[in-house]
Amino acid sequence: MSKKQFIEDVFELAFGDDAINREFTFDEVLVKLREFSDAALVSEKPAGYTGVTDDENKGVELTQAEVDTLLTNKIGGVFGNVKGCSKELSDFVDAINKVFPDMLFYFENSNVAYAYYKDEKYARGFISFGDIREWELRNTTDEKKTYNLWSPYIENKKSDRYNEKKYYCLSSVSMAKAVRNAAQYFREYTDPEIHVLNYDSFKNSRRNTLLHSSKELDVALAGLLNVQEYAIRNCGYEKLRNSPLMIDLISMYNAGHELGCRSELTNLLELEKEHNELANGQGALRYVRVREKLASGRHTFTIGKEDKLRCAATSLETNWSFEIVDTLPEALQGAVSVVNVLEDKQYVDGVGMKVMEGVFYVVE
Repeated sequence: MSKKQFIEDVFELAFGDDAINREFTFDEVLVKLREFSDAALVSEKPAGYTGVTDDENKGVELTQAEVDTLLTNKIGGVFGNVKGCSKELSDFVDAINKVFPDMLFYFENSNVAYAYYKDEKYARGFISFGDIREWELRNTTDEKKTYNLWSPYIENKKSDRYNEKKYYCLSSVSMAKAVRNAAQYFREYTDPEIHVLNYDSFKNSRRNTLLHSSKELDVALAGLLNVQEYAIRNCGYEKLRNSPLMIDLISMYNAGHELGCRSELTNLLELEKEHNELANGQGALRYVRVREKLASGRHTFTIGKEDKLRCAATSLETNWSFEIVDTLPEALQGAVSVVNVLEDKQYVDGVGMKVMEGVFYVVE
């Protein structure tokens, strides 16, 4: 999405059809978006939330958007909500709830359930009851059902790291031991971990934007020189752009000479400016997570900071720091209000990306 198209869409979101031509100012649009954003953030329950089901199911009814958000992590997936569960799994859930009284469970089927908290962004893991050994180790007379727990914090050294189903899993015939495993490994994802899980998506979106910008330059230069686009790629954009012909042509353009290709050259120079801004960075990148304090109803904010926004891959071990604050700095309020109207994983150059509800990357 181009900046121009994004601005038009944002104006329309704020004030309706053709708002870009109705003399609204950027400040008026920003105020309206903040109103929308504030209203969304203070909502206690997402639209469509239907509450807790009966005790027998021990689950919750969730919207598909909530399921997509809660159950998407490196060892999980998105599944349908199946009512009912086996007695063994029901007892396992009850035992875990004695350790984590407010933990909720979402059932994939009668023998598998994901464990999560309503205010967290990712499931903490999932549990099951049954024989999960490889088929070649089983036979019809040797069934071994166990209480099983999966968590990204488990490192089962008895298994290959690349076999995620086993490496992140612990099993026991003892439910008491399985519950102790849950108490140890069912942890909340930290903000640095959420950042690590999503930063590649942000970088890839920026990289794709840069590639698209490069292609636009190739097309513009090919049109100016009246050659095929592949000729620009074969010769190299920079080589042709810095050729004596182009240098002289731009000198004449800057001097105000009449040129039959002035509009094409103007377009090329404007695209170059946008491309260079994108490639060289446009400001400080911020990770922002908005979180509600359930007791008080107020919000806290986690801010992750990086010194400079670059297109090239940046080491996750450097340049990032995280802090929790009670008030979002004014410089970030407008940016968060703008990206909050985007779809999940949608990226806009120079603005940022909405990772999911309440989690954003913004350019300050």
